[in-house]
Amino acid sequence: MGEAVNGSRISQEEIERIISLANNIASEDNHLKLIEIAKQSSAHADHVAKCAVHVLREEKNYDKCTEVLIALGEIGAAHLCGSLRDPARRKISKEIIIKIGPEKTANQVVGVLRDPECKGVVKEILKEFGPDKTANLIVGALASPEQREAAKEMLIIFGPDKTANLVVGVLEDPERREAVKEILKEFSPDKTANLVVVALRNPKQREAAKEILLKFGPEKTASPLVAALFDPEQREAAKEILLKFGPDKTANLVVGALRDPVQRGAAKEILLKFGPEKTANLVVGALRSQAQREAAKEILLKFGPEKTAHFVMGALGDPQCGEAAKEILIGFGKQNIKSVAFKLMRALAEEERRDAAVEVLSKLGPPVLRSMELFKSTDSFNRLPLFRIIRGNVLAAREHNSVGHDFRVNGPAANCGRPGNMRPNTLRRAL
Repeated sequence: MGEAVNGSRISQEEIERIISLANNIASEDNHLKLIEIAKQSSAHADHVAKCAVHVLREEKNYDKCTEVLIALGEIGAAHLCGSLRDPARRKISKEIIIKIGPEKTANQVVGVLRDPECKGVVKEILKEFGPDKTANLIVGALASPEQREAAKEMLIIFGPDKTANLVVGVLEDPERREAVKEILKEFSPDKTANLVVVALRNPKQREAAKEILLKFGPEKTASPLVAALFDPEQREAAKEILLKFGPDKTANLVVGALRDPVQRGAAKEILLKFGPEKTANLVVGALRSQAQREAAKEILLKFGPEKTAHFVMGALGDPQCGEAAKEILIGFGKQNIKSVAFKLMRALAEEERRDAAVEVLSKLGPPVLRSMELFKSTDSFNRLPLFRIIRGNVLAAREHNSVGHDFRVNGPAANCGRPGNMRPNTLRRAL
């Protein structure tokens, strides 16, 4: 009757001839005859491969069987993969599969990962083939519960250089997502962080990518995450991760993002949520950069004077950011005049900051004169600056007298009456 394979038929007589030639494959040119028979149809090739694999058990047949199976390519590989289950033929089959090469065998080899008896030898073969020809197939095997563990192990062995891009690409597949997360967590973030950050763009990959990046930690991911603030599709997820990392390892990079108009809004939000304790000094440093200055001023004013005035005071003598520091301190004075005035009074003792402190105190207006600390803490070397401050406030008072403002003060200056009516001798007594 014969048999049919893939739509092609082979007669019983032909089958018996193939068996006979295979049993005597080591004789003369029988192996060449088998190769010629295999060319007739897929049914013929299938039977030739089956018989060649069967007689591999005998060592004398090894060379000729190898030649036949290599000539048969994928059909030969399919039967060789099946023979990996047989301990007697496993080693020889593995060697021939490797000789045939990954182009014609990798698909069948990866398919055998589902067989518990063959996983060990299959992994050995795949290591020999390397990732270039097999990684894509192995990533596909992650979808199969039977193949998944062995596929994960192989991808981890191959490492991120040749596989990370493929692995990240299937994060959106629910069947493979958990396996992919496990693999990426095993990879070094040096090699994969940028790829995972890019995955934040894809809504189907985003949650898994966030989980992986949090696992990686800020040391290797903060920089690409800050860069991702530029991209509207990544921005919210990047902000969320940076906030979870906290300021210790990220604030410096986030402050740097204040330079970029596109990143600036997100960077300000992050820094304000971080708070002044870990970031105020960095934000004050950003006052030196023209591109960062306005955003830094806005952040510092929102932080308020309690945790930041000390750092801003340090910038008063800086030629690059002294003017910005004065503006901020004037803003702070409107929030807490007593605290800011006291810090400015102490700066009067320092020559490099004295003029700036006088200017700020003068611009804070008459509320400065109501602060007792201005006078209680005054040493003799502060008296001339104080005269300039009060004179500045007197001038400000004269401008406001016409609208009925009350500028009465407490302490030694109280005898001066309304500042607009101060006389020089009375002013001297106040000092």
